Amino acid sequence: MVRDPLRRFVSEWEHVVRGATWKGASLICNGHAATEAELPPCFRRNWINVTLHDFIECSTNLGINRQTRMLANLSIVGCYNTSTSDLTYDARHYLMLASAKENLRNMAFFGLTGHQELSQILFEKTFNLNFITKFKDTPPNKTWSGRVILSNVQRDKILHLNRFDVMLYQYARDLFFQRLQMLAERRKDSSLRNFIHTSLIKY
Repeated sequence: MVRDPLRRFVSEWEHVVRGATWKGASLICNGHAATEAELPPCFRRNWINVTLHDFIECSTNLGINRQTRMLANLSIVGCYNTSTSDLTYDARHYLMLASAKENLRNMAFFGLTGHQELSQILFEKTFNLNFITKFKDTPPNKTWSGRVILSNVQRDKILHLNRFDVMLYQYARDLFFQRLQMLAERRKDSSLRNFIHTSLIKY
């Protein structure tokens, strides 16, 4: 499931505020774990009650462009070791973005968190399976991240930091609706076409 980068980042901040650390997670790439020198920690014990400002300002915060990183083949950029590479920050991330797009494109299915109903339809039609319960879209203002009021400065800063996730999400959104439209045409399903059209207008 791919999520709107702004809300995903804010949601992760809120999760960290409540005590999440992911200390037990293993960052393995090419059979080796990332070292502290490669990824200096943003905190030592926990980051409970971290301010949004401090969460944004930690340059090694793995929440930044998380979706691109987690979908990409990191071995093409030397994993987490940036000291031996002559790639600039942007050049490195453009390579990761291209890899993430390719991996997403090669997946039999992916959905969008903001389009639960359409994601369910695409899943069911792709795998010829039916869920017992119908998914429902949650209005943004009903989510934890949606209730956070951001200043224009904060919003612009988050979007800039997560610009590769923004580009990935734009690609994912376009590919998602292309797949749905192809599905509707193949099945000659006018009700699905109308639902997709309505969703695109609301988007």
